[in-house]
Amino acid sequence: MPLSIFILRIGLGITFALTGVLILKDDDKWTHMVPDWFAKYLPSARSFMITTAVGDIFLGAWILSGYFTGIAALLAALHLAGVLIVSGKKEFHEVYRDIGLLFACVALAVYFLL
Repeated sequence: MPLSIFILRIGLGITFALTGVLILKDDDKWTHMVPDWFAKYLPSARSFMITTAVGDIFLGAWILSGYFTGIAALLAALHLAGVLIVSGKKEFHEVYRDIGLLFACVALAVYFLL
């Protein structure tokens, strides 16, 4: 595996894991990012964010582990695509960086799966 792919894997893994930890530390700070139109389909925006945090930590640890990295990166890319779709233009100022993370996950998935 090239060093650049290893560095990308470590950076993405840490980013996902840290995001999950930050959400768990203060889920109320993140709950506002769930748009009203989406929240009405959820039992609780808070529980959705806690579930998202656990998923982020899991994806981060999975990417860091190097075990089936392509699948983990693909799931991470799908997660980020969902974040961008659900957030829409109202919260775009908070999630635009996720575009770069999305493409980094796609690059990692392409490397390992193709």
